Amino acid sequence: MLTLKSQHLPYRGSVEIAVLAMKSAAEQDLLARRRRRRRKLRTGLLGAVATVALFWGAIDIVGVPVEHLLNALKVVAIGVLLTMALALLPAALLIYRRTKRRK
Repeated sequence: MLTLKSQHLPYRGSVEIAVLAMKSAAEQDLLARRRRRRRKLRTGLLGAVATVALFWGAIDIVGVPVEHLLNALKVVAIGVLLTMALALLPAALLIYRRTKRRK
């Protein structure tokens, strides 16, 4: 990753120029991990805010009873957890086969 560093030159007064400096691989890796972590946090936060906004709209604007929404939320959460649990076995088998093939 390239960064801009400001450097004062002794000629022409206090003219500043941008000097490109290459960061080390460790610094680049650290910055990439921070960006990924920030992106994941932002995605989760935006998803939670969107869900709250949809629930508010359904309750306040449309007039759907809260009990119906909470019941639907429970059903959806159970469905997602069940799907994740069912996907765990094939994923574990694929990972096992990949690591066995590399050895």
